[in-house]
Amino acid sequence: MRKSIHYIDRYMANGGGMPLFVDEMAIDEMIIAVESDRIDTRLKKIKLDKQYVNLTDLLSVMNFENPEYVILHTLKHISPKIIEKLKSQNRGVIFIVHDYYAICEKEVLINNRKQICSGPYSKNCIYCYYDKYRYIIPLSRQIRDFLKPLISLFLKKTSWYESRLEYHKSILNKLNLIVFPSVKAKNVMMRFLDKSCRTEVISHFQRPLVCKREKSNLCEFGFIGHDSYHKGFDVLKDAVARTKYEELSVHLFGDFRRHIKSKHFIYEGSFENRNLSSPMMKFDALLFPSTWPETSGRVMTEAAACGKYIIASNITPAEEILKGYEGLIVFENNDASSLISAMEKLYSSWKSREFPLKPYPFKSISKYREEVFKKAEEKNG
Repeated sequence: MRKSIHYIDRYMANGGGMPLFVDEMAIDEMIIAVESDRIDTRLKKIKLDKQYVNLTDLLSVMNFENPEYVILHTLKHISPKIIEKLKSQNRGVIFIVHDYYAICEKEVLINNRKQICSGPYSKNCIYCYYDKYRYIIPLSRQIRDFLKPLISLFLKKTSWYESRLEYHKSILNKLNLIVFPSVKAKNVMMRFLDKSCRTEVISHFQRPLVCKREKSNLCEFGFIGHDSYHKGFDVLKDAVARTKYEELSVHLFGDFRRHIKSKHFIYEGSFENRNLSSPMMKFDALLFPSTWPETSGRVMTEAAACGKYIIASNITPAEEILKGYEGLIVFENNDASSLISAMEKLYSSWKSREFPLKPYPFKSISKYREEVFKKAEEKNG
């Protein structure tokens, strides 16, 4: 097994799919993080030098541990100088893509006007940055361009948004391998990266999950996440408001800033990523209404590993990742009518449905690691 060190900016107990992925992939290897609330013997917290990982501290860890590979799970706080130094020590550097941060500051390719972004073309990133401020939103692009010298005086990150794509490209061009979890994610990102980048599509692993839930009389739905726009909570809220079934229920797991008064919603609170058996025991069908082109969708693979039905937006890579899975139902992205139609179809036919389904056959962690290192070596001769 290749000795590796994993880097993630925020290694949190309830931080979504990326920390859980790192937790499981690292096995007994060191995890370097800038911020963490976990108690983990593998964890080494590292300081920042301004906005970047402190190079002296990082090299101290590298010299002591002497890994063959450094696996980046994000580019946040990483500089080209860091990559150059690691490569000069003959260490391989692999980047596993979990989101679109390399081409989008917001990570999800949805701009501050809640619209799908076409990507970092022209000045899209600068305009999106401006849209964070209400007094700028009403201005046309022409006026914004005219006022740019003035605006840049008090919006200091304007220059960063101008150059961030080229900055990240200068990092990505130096890597031994960029691993995409889906063809969809690769197609989205590679429109903006240099074709010389060493890339490979390797679908994520998923460990087996135990979820001993018996079939209930009525189908119960589950939503895991939070109420941010890109997670599709607004679509879900509008969908359940249209249902004709009084007893249709949706269990909500995660942190919600808004508590919607609805007889259809059951707020279950948050949970630690490692403790998935608890939420999975409470529902039969996962709702995955994300409005952004997810790179993978960890919660989908977790639900499929439990043999649950999954209702997913067609902007996600659900059909690619869960190819042939009999429990997958796809609806039109950002369409509440399409979502509730899919939910009600499953709900009304529940008595004749098989449950639980046969779990989806995902690859193991060891198989995934083997594929990643093999491709890294092939791409680099």
